[in-house]
Amino acid sequence: MPIYTKAPPPVIPVWTWTGFYVGGNAGYSFGRASTDYNESFTSTSVVTATTTGGIPVAGNGLTATTAGTALGNAAADMNGWLAGVQAGYNWQVQQWVFGIEADIQGTGQTDDPLFCGTPGCPAGSLYGTSASKLPWFGTLHGRVGYSWNIAPNQPVMLYATGGLAYGEVDETYMEGVVGGPSSTLSFHSTRAGWTVGAGGEGRIGQTNWTMKLEYLYMDLGSDSGALGATGAPVKTLFGLNNSDFIHFITTTTSFAGTASTHVTDNIVRVGLNYKFPP
Repeated sequence: MPIYTKAPPPVIPVWTWTGFYVGGNAGYSFGRASTDYNESFTSTSVVTATTTGGIPVAGNGLTATTAGTALGNAAADMNGWLAGVQAGYNWQVQQWVFGIEADIQGTGQTDDPLFCGTPGCPAGSLYGTSASKLPWFGTLHGRVGYSWNIAPNQPVMLYATGGLAYGEVDETYMEGVVGGPSSTLSFHSTRAGWTVGAGGEGRIGQTNWTMKLEYLYMDLGSDSGALGATGAPVKTLFGLNNSDFIHFITTTTSFAGTASTHVTDNIVRVGLNYKFPP
């Protein structure tokens, strides 16, 4: 009589985090652009007088100078949506996962804080504005995670991450005296900084797709600029004036200042990755 045996069940390979992966992400960032101002002004007034009779005028040429300084800070939220792509490689050793990842992001983050040396910004007070934008940034960071199965071949991982951050910061400074001279400076710089964060990632079903939720804190350091300007002389009538004696005060105002902006960011994003077989 023939003997029949039951075929053994197919062997399902154990899924591992080891291997290359690529993916995309989207999220929201809560940025901060904090600008420190250091400004000063000088206003010089000169008495000038003319006479039709050739008589010397007392006080002609008398000069008076006033000066002032203002130190302060203006900070505003630089929030906005972001989206980008990432790629990396993981190595799994038992339940521990070690990896490295690079990403590039486009953002809509911008802010425009105002500093005024005198509350209410009356005429003659020093002021400054700083319009900051973060059009893009990227990171290169390592990951260390711990993985476990919530179901057969259904791993999830919690991880910590940290490394290099870089990005373009666009600044437009405007400083001056309210009602007097002002100056504007615009520049673009690519800054390098650092990032740290944490996240969680899990396999989607029995596929090679994974989904992650991640938080990053990013610090891109500071950048600064210097501004200055001198206003046109302003001539006003002064004292008793008649057909023989005409008195004027001629006032010239100038200012000089520096501004330094420190950019930080808090990033929350969701990502989708495809992991290639090891």
